Amino acid sequence: MALRTIPINAAALGPLPLIQVAEKERRADDGTVSQRVNAAGEPVWAVTVLVQQEGARPDLLEVSVSGQRPQLDPMTPLRFSNLTGRMWEMNGRAGISYSADAVAPSAASPVHKTGGD
Repeated sequence: MALRTIPINAAALGPLPLIQVAEKERRADDGTVSQRVNAAGEPVWAVTVLVQQEGARPDLLEVSVSGQRPQLDPMTPLRFSNLTGRMWEMNGRAGISYSADAVAPSAASPVHKTGGD
């Protein structure tokens, strides 16, 4: 069996300033668009952050977080709890999707958790 979900040490990425929080979209076969939900029926949010590592070009990283919409100000440095990358392959394309259990300002406790906590 191949390892398809990989834990990520978010601290090694350095400060992750928030760019935006948006609904994670789901496109149906009939062309309609709605917000994705997880297995528990919670809405999924796309949290986009800026990754700036020394010696590399800056890049945007979109991380899926489920539950209530994270209430965060733009450019707030963030931290993620249980950040993972999941490899995917579909129709000749491949990539990595990122998800986390929670997101919070880097100097505070999580503002969002998944599940019934």
